[in-house]
Amino acid sequence: MLAAAKEEQQIRFESRHKDTVLERYSATPRCNRQRHSPGSNEPFLRSKVAEQRKQLVNAFKCRSEYDFVEKIVEEAFSKLPPKRLHIVEHIVGLDACIKDVTSLLDTVSILGIHGTEGVGKTTLAKAVYNSVVHQFEEACFLADIRTAPKGSKGMVRLQKTLLSEILDEKKKIKFRSVEEGISKIKQRLCLRRVLLVLEDIDEMEQLEQLVGGRHWFGNGSKVIVTTRNNQLLIDGHIY
Repeated sequence: MLAAAKEEQQIRFESRHKDTVLERYSATPRCNRQRHSPGSNEPFLRSKVAEQRKQLVNAFKCRSEYDFVEKIVEEAFSKLPPKRLHIVEHIVGLDACIKDVTSLLDTVSILGIHGTEGVGKTTLAKAVYNSVVHQFEEACFLADIRTAPKGSKGMVRLQKTLLSEILDEKKKIKFRSVEEGISKIKQRLCLRRVLLVLEDIDEMEQLEQLVGGRHWFGNGSKVIVTTRNNQLLIDGHIY
């Protein structure tokens, strides 16, 4: 009986000791308990890092593909010919006039169309523009120049319009003076084959500040000027 009592006492002691150890472990903060089993959380962390890395790689691929597609679209649009102009009215004998003007354009770089108000200068210029515009990299029909505000502010606005329509850029072209505008036109268009129509010019200064010289544009460029002022064509040596 004495032996059995000792054995029972030993079992109770071990049981109490075990409960104490369990209680001490369960009362330990989680961060400390993790230290008792180093590396137990490592597979989870590795999987999270791998997942985030995969997401970043996919995001980068999507962005790269988007940029690539956008670049292709921009290049495709840049290779399209400039848009044709809408012509409302029709002039009797217009086709013969178009043929005459286009044949003259083959021999000169700048051509003038002179006449009084209402004779169809603008319609003829638009029709000629539409018939040859596909031959050029860039084109611009700059309308109503005579009615534009006078002075440097008005001319700067015309220069900006000319550049923005030809270059078709998303960002606004910035400059403040006529001289800076002249420099921009020569710099940005000197290598481009351009078709430019200046509609209803009435002052020599306007012509000089928009198309001051043939060297402003690339080889093969053509300029058509419509005006009521025949003396302007004579002074500018325009055919």
